[in-house]
Amino acid sequence: MKNNILNYIIYITSLLIISCGGGDDLANPGSGYVWDKPEIVLTMNDDNSLQISTLRFDDVQYIKFDLNYFYDKFIPTNVLPGDFGTVDDNVVGTIASPDDNKVQIVISGDISDGVLATVNFTSTGSIEGTYFWLTDILIYDSNNEPLYYSCQSGSSNNVTGNEADPAVCNMNGGAWQIEGYPDDPVFKTGLACFVDGHPNPENKAYGALGTFMWVSQFCETWYGWNPPSEWDN
Repeated sequence: MKNNILNYIIYITSLLIISCGGGDDLANPGSGYVWDKPEIVLTMNDDNSLQISTLRFDDVQYIKFDLNYFYDKFIPTNVLPGDFGTVDDNVVGTIASPDDNKVQIVISGDISDGVLATVNFTSTGSIEGTYFWLTDILIYDSNNEPLYYSCQSGSSNNVTGNEADPAVCNMNGGAWQIEGYPDDPVFKTGLACFVDGHPNPENKAYGALGTFMWVSQFCETWYGWNPPSEWDN
């Protein structure tokens, strides 16, 4: 886990180096950089309703992930299906979760661009500086082959390249990671964070927001790292 976080720090730092000089960063409009690959977007509103959406998905038939949150500040109440039919979860669904501090979601069917699910929360106390992020993501196509993730060689030479799930990958000494990571990743997931402005007050697009609000545009920059989206060992 520590190596995952360190790798992401290096990755995000490299993105910021590329984007410096204009007051904007790669997560913001005006930087000249446009992400045009598949991604999952988290959008939170003031009613504590978190929407999980997909962009540029193709031939996806199955997706599973864990939604992480500040469990001392938020309590999930229900999970509503989006544009792709039935959603199973560990809040009111049938999934028996080993970790009640994460919302686990599974969706099967023809998944393209749209809303995967909406998770409603209640909150308590101050939520300033909190954020939501995804881990343990599995995505499969219509042939039951993994999409956007693959088993990368680690310290062992037992990785065959044909591992179709993280359990077998880890057993063979590999690392289940986004393809192309860290130099040219083919997929990304965002965060939703409750902040009062961009960490760089000179940022042209946002600067100081003046009040705390939920944003999705620059959370990685604010926290200086992106929570690992590889399989969480």
